[in-house]
Amino acid sequence: MKNLGVFVAIEGVDFSGTSTNTRLLHDNIKKFSQYQDVLTTHEPWKSEEIRRELKENSCAYSHGEKMAELYILDREKHQEGIIIPVTVMEGIVISDRFHMSTYAYQNIQGVPIEVIKKLHQHHTIKNP
Repeated sequence: MKNLGVFVAIEGVDFSGTSTNTRLLHDNIKKFSQYQDVLTTHEPWKSEEIRRELKENSCAYSHGEKMAELYILDREKHQEGIIIPVTVMEGIVISDRFHMSTYAYQNIQGVPIEVIKKLHQHHTIKNP
């Protein structure tokens, strides 16, 4: 059986240290294994629409289901474009946030957990 890489997601709310811990984990893996390929990434990944919505909308509790959909669409592209290809090539991917952040933030916005779960399933988001 072919070895696969590793995917690690550092989850947490704003200012809880996700970026710091992502960087520290990356640096320590490289320190102990300089030949191991390690990619550090983040979510949201490439969605200009998410960035625009966050900048323009001052109310953190509005548009919960729309935001869930945007984050999940972005995650699907992130998974297909970065996470899966790197792990298939036996690399390590460390992500500053992944799907648990959507459950936390959009549930606070009033989106039921079951709706978020169905959106992930609809968009074939896997738990790598």
